[in-house]
Amino acid sequence: MLSTKTDIFLLTEDRYLEPKENNEYNRNILLEDEILRNALKKNGISSQRVSWSDTSIDFSIPRYLLFRTTWDYYQRFEAFKNWLSRIENESKTINKISIIYRNLDKKYLLELQENGIRISETELLRMGQNVNFESMLNARQWERAIVKPCVSAAARETYIVNRENADALSDHISKLLKNENFLFQIFEEQVLTRGELSLMYFGGQFTHAILKRAKQGDFRVQDDFGGTVESYEASANEIEFGQKALKAWGEIPDYARVDLLWNKKGELVLSELELIEPELWFRFNPDSAMVFARLLKNKYF
Repeated sequence: MLSTKTDIFLLTEDRYLEPKENNEYNRNILLEDEILRNALKKNGISSQRVSWSDTSIDFSIPRYLLFRTTWDYYQRFEAFKNWLSRIENESKTINKISIIYRNLDKKYLLELQENGIRISETELLRMGQNVNFESMLNARQWERAIVKPCVSAAARETYIVNRENADALSDHISKLLKNENFLFQIFEEQVLTRGELSLMYFGGQFTHAILKRAKQGDFRVQDDFGGTVESYEASANEIEFGQKALKAWGEIPDYARVDLLWNKKGELVLSELELIEPELWFRFNPDSAMVFARLLKNKYF
């Protein structure tokens, strides 16, 4: 039963509210929220976990909504956008709703590039466009590229493009481009050896980092696809790069995960700025949840 005096609703999705399968993936989701809830409680902030798509819930009950594991939003994007439009007039969100809206579309990477942040070489493929990937690879002298939707998560419709599959993928993506935009990016080969670096920030303060590696024979680092995660000691240069990316965004979010890759020159490039529902890996640094909770207490309570 929902309390009518809850300070924060931690937003999840139906699958993860009370997971049916007792596997490591689901246990980690529950553990992460437990760590955060305990930190909030120690700071006098009450919380409950709810599904964003539960139509029986009055989302104006808590003082704030905090996005956690709403990981089906990209599969139900129209429903999610409609839900956002409903709650924005009756609820306050963490991060702010304006940040959520802007971060939904990966075109923000090109905006950050204009503000001086190094990203992978990227081209926006616009809705209605027909593509010829072989010609595009030849024109750029790339061996391989990544193509992915501008609105996506968990590597949905994300592919490596090379000269062997260019024709087939050109046809496939051209059909998808009838309804959505895509990004076409150089494939950063070092992701296969060095992995992808994720840095966590709360109110712009760095707390900890993890390194994600793809399983052998794959390029997707997400644990959904067998990728591994390990604690990582970030360098001063890596931490500073993440902070510059947040400053370039223009408004420091309450929580952020900055995902970085290394290009062929060994330089850091921004992969994504995760400001909606990133996994924050509190279990690798439980003190970070306390940092977050204290930030929320001082700022909102």
